[in-house]
Amino acid sequence: MLTNTNKIVRDLIKYITCYASDHDIKLTTVQLVKYVYLADLYYARYHDGDTITHFPWTFVYYGPYCSEVMQSIDEAASAGIISRMTYESKFNDKNYNLFSCQDERYEELRGLFPLEVTSEIKEKIKKYAYDTAQLLDYVYFETEPMKNVDKGDMLDFSKAKKPRLNLTIKTPTLSKEDIKKIKYHVGNLGAKFNAGKEKRIIHEKQLDKYKDDKYFQALECFEEEPLPTGIQGIIKIET
Repeated sequence: MLTNTNKIVRDLIKYITCYASDHDIKLTTVQLVKYVYLADLYYARYHDGDTITHFPWTFVYYGPYCSEVMQSIDEAASAGIISRMTYESKFNDKNYNLFSCQDERYEELRGLFPLEVTSEIKEKIKKYAYDTAQLLDYVYFETEPMKNVDKGDMLDFSKAKKPRLNLTIKTPTLSKEDIKKIKYHVGNLGAKFNAGKEKRIIHEKQLDKYKDDKYFQALECFEEEPLPTGIQGIIKIET
């Protein structure tokens, strides 16, 4: 059972941000918030719906939202626990933020959280580092608390379930020729992996040139407070 919620949340935010920075990834607000949500989810799967933050999450327009997590991120940045780089948009008056953390001792924080949480979070940070849209899709469509909810609903982490492991192992019968082919292909995996890695790096650098102020400004909008409902009136559009 995790205790001292405020410190634990700050440590979680620092761990996530430092791990990303250690892999040359700067996190937007929307990414950082979603990774904290995922940490709560992965913890809940093994602890009867309990979460790390103990904060309430709500379904808003772009998925899980928590004002307490937003406040915790702001407090962590203000206290120097993580670094916040604020950029002025060229397109409107709203700024956008990128978060990073440089602390060689951040790995010590890993021991504060269960392996089932840290291993999943690290995998998702690397998987969605350059694809926020896919991260949002994963959170929105593939996490249990988001199932069968309407906008404005509180999210229920008791829906979180342990992943099922398929323990059925089928041992195929291989001929000598099949074994020879497998050994040949395994021997080429290293070269193919390195070639694929280099290709991915080149692709990511090509995508970076499209990530201008407008791109990051749009991401910041994903974590704004929900718009008020029930507004009535007439909109007049002049051209």
